[in-house]
Amino acid sequence: MLFLSAVLNKEAPRILVLFDASTTSTVSHEHLSQLEPYIKVGNIHIDIRLDNRSEVWRERLSQAKVQGYDAVIVGLYHTLSEHDGSYTEPDEMLGWIHDNTSVPSFGFWDFSIGPRGNVGGFVLDGYAHGKTAARMAERILNGEPASNIYPVIDDSGRWLFSRSGMKKWQLKVPEGLDGKIDWLD
Repeated sequence: MLFLSAVLNKEAPRILVLFDASTTSTVSHEHLSQLEPYIKVGNIHIDIRLDNRSEVWRERLSQAKVQGYDAVIVGLYHTLSEHDGSYTEPDEMLGWIHDNTSVPSFGFWDFSIGPRGNVGGFVLDGYAHGKTAARMAERILNGEPASNIYPVIDDSGRWLFSRSGMKKWQLKVPEGLDGKIDWLD
C-alpha cells in the first residue's frame, strides 16, 4: 500500500479495494480490516468492499474518481454474477475493469496483471504457494497427522507490472525498484 503512494505520486491517496464475497475474500477482509469500514496505513486511506454483484463493481469502478479515489486494488473477482443471476466470467470482468475504470487498477494476484488487466502490484506467487502446500502434503503423506500441522502463511511475492498499463495511466516506478520489477508486455 505504501508503494502505491509513490507510484501515484500522492502523499495521502485514497484507495478502494474490491473483493467478491467468496469465502477466501471474506477471510482476507477480516484479516485486513478487522471489520472496520476503512483502514489507514500511514497517510493512505483504504476502503475495502466485498460484493458479488457485477453491476455494483461496475458502478464503483466507473465512479471511483468522482468518489475521491486515486486507485483501485482488485482482489478476487471470481464469484461475481450479473443482475439476472448468470455468472460473470473473470476474464470479462478484468477486461471491463481495464477498459472502464476511472482510476488505475492494481492487483494482488499475478494472473490479474497484464495488458488487458491490472497495471501491477506486489503479487502473490502461485508457484511459491504451491511449493508450500506440497511441503504440507508431503508431511501428511509421510504419516504426520494433519492436526499437528499449523497453518502456514506464505508471504512471498514479487513486483509485477504491465508496461502498457503504466503508460496508459502515465505512472512511473519509484527509484530503487527499477531492477526489482518483473515486466509484462
